[in-house]
Amino acid sequence: MKVDMDILKNKKVMIIAIAALAVMMLLLIVGIFLINKKENKGTDLMNNDNTELNTGNYSQNFMLTFNNEIPEGLENVISIQHLELDKQGKYQINANIPQIKIETEAVATINKEIYDTFKGKIMQLVNIKNDSSKYTIYNVDVATYYSDDIISLGIKCILKEGSSAQRLIVKAYNYDMKNDIIIDINEFTERKKLDTEKLQTKIYEKVEQEIKRVETLKAQGYDIYTRASQDTMYKIDNIDNFMIDGKNKVLYVIYAYGNNNYTSELDLIVFNMDER
Repeated sequence: MKVDMDILKNKKVMIIAIAALAVMMLLLIVGIFLINKKENKGTDLMNNDNTELNTGNYSQNFMLTFNNEIPEGLENVISIQHLELDKQGKYQINANIPQIKIETEAVATINKEIYDTFKGKIMQLVNIKNDSSKYTIYNVDVATYYSDDIISLGIKCILKEGSSAQRLIVKAYNYDMKNDIIIDINEFTERKKLDTEKLQTKIYEKVEQEIKRVETLKAQGYDIYTRASQDTMYKIDNIDNFMIDGKNKVLYVIYAYGNNNYTSELDLIVFNMDER
């Protein structure tokens, strides 16, 4: 009888061991599946061999690229001054102001515009003669891309002055270090042999899509910046705000309406530079 009990006990132990092993195998399989899924998700975003680039992911992550990091190889070319100032009842400033440390006329033009546009506002706010009763929140962040000797520098600013609507300001600067020139959109599209007709179509499609969205929201009583589809700024020749992610072969065309208006509305066109 004792032998039978020992046999049953051993069988019970064996069944438990097999069950535990099965659970471990199941967990291992699930873990491998989740890792592969995560890797595939990253591949969907970064794979440039596929002309059907997942532009939605790039659009969603665009603002995250303003992380104030300097790309490898540009540590001695770009500096970012961090300013954090707070005065009760007056302002709260958290700003990162970039500067390109190359002494040429083209770079001087870029640096002056950055200073006048972004640091100038800080000087205005902290001026001892500033008697404004408006409490101001002012945040500035930088995104930098670098490829093919081109520095593509983007500056994002969030400005909230008193009860006025918040402004989202985004300005981009593209500098060719090798040829010491500021690159405009026509120079860039010709150099990369981009399909400008497809780019133009994408711009118009995006703007029409946003116009319909705004019309729907306005019908619900919201006060939102209104676009005009016939505005000449949407023509390729008039694009003056764009960033180049050469590593991922992505061109960002940026319409930041807060640059000149009290609004945070922004249209971002993500164009795959491999698209033909």
